[in-house]
Amino acid sequence: MMISSVSAKTGVVTMIEADSASLTADDYRIAVQNHIDVTAIARLYDSGTSCASYAASTNPIWAAEAAVFIAWRDEVWEMVYGLWASPPDPVPTPEALIASLPSVMGPVQSMANFQTNAHSKLSTPRA
Repeated sequence: MMISSVSAKTGVVTMIEADSASLTADDYRIAVQNHIDVTAIARLYDSGTSCASYAASTNPIWAAEAAVFIAWRDEVWEMVYGLWASPPDPVPTPEALIASLPSVMGPVQSMANFQTNAHSKLSTPRA
């Protein structure tokens, strides 16, 4: 079974081969944290921590996005801690656990809109 590791600094994903019998709670914790960081990186933040740090931003869009992200992150960890407290039989693989987690929802600025707007502003010739 393959588990992924993501560098929060660079966003580089590394796949690691793991025997399901040798997986520990820490392997699951790392997989969940990587999922959280990848979700934030997809929204142009450096990591989940970076995204959450915008909760006190004076920019209302960034503050709202951080609030939604934090609520989602809390929901994810509550679910994971619930599974640790009462593990299902059979225990899911890290991939199955990640697939079962809730999706982030809310006022998330569209990456496509950001890229389109930034591209048009950067490529528009000045008169």
